[in-house]
Amino acid sequence: MGVTETYHGESGRNMYTRGKEHLQGLRNGTSSNCLVIHNELYHGGSREVHFRMEATSTFRKALDRQVDESVRIKYFSTTD
Repeated sequence: MGVTETYHGESGRNMYTRGKEHLQGLRNGTSSNCLVIHNELYHGGSREVHFRMEATSTFRKALDRQVDESVRIKYFSTTD
């Protein structure tokens, strides 16, 4: 089933570390993990996951990073 979802997030950690945390949450079945939620909703709880992470920007200040995330979520269009 070719379902595509977009998750907007922000983290003070690097992408490698954050990606490992997402995968660990999936392996553990952490109910708040975005990959677990997506798989339960669209793939019947499958543990086979193909995902891509992309850095959109880098920031020196946490508040700037959080504001950027908020704006991206607010103006995100599923038709892009």
